[in-house]
Amino acid sequence: MAVSSPSIAENSGAAERVKEVFPYSFTREAAVRQLESKDLVAQIHCLVSVADIFNPFLKFFQTEEPLVHLLYDQLATLLAVLLGRFIRKDLLANKSTRKLSKICLEVMGILLAYTELEI
Repeated sequence: MAVSSPSIAENSGAAERVKEVFPYSFTREAAVRQLESKDLVAQIHCLVSVADIFNPFLKFFQTEEPLVHLLYDQLATLLAVLLGRFIRKDLLANKSTRKLSKICLEVMGILLAYTELEI
């Protein structure tokens, strides 16, 4: 089922709201261009799926007790999970966090095929 992109008339209010929320980041024209983008729906779906990864991480640290001593391990887990969404699993297995952080994402052959991507 194809998802049609909303027209600019339908989103003029959304563009104004973006400008209110991010007054220094976007111009109205940039927001309008983004709303007219053909891949906007795919970008939103990607952001929602990535939010599912970040939300537990964020909630974990939103407590009254100090958790800075757990930050490194939690970030290492977050990095591994995010990389696992688009890098071959065999390249991630048994790698230290330092080695994971040094993976060159521009090297051909390390990325998953489009059919294997989680979106």
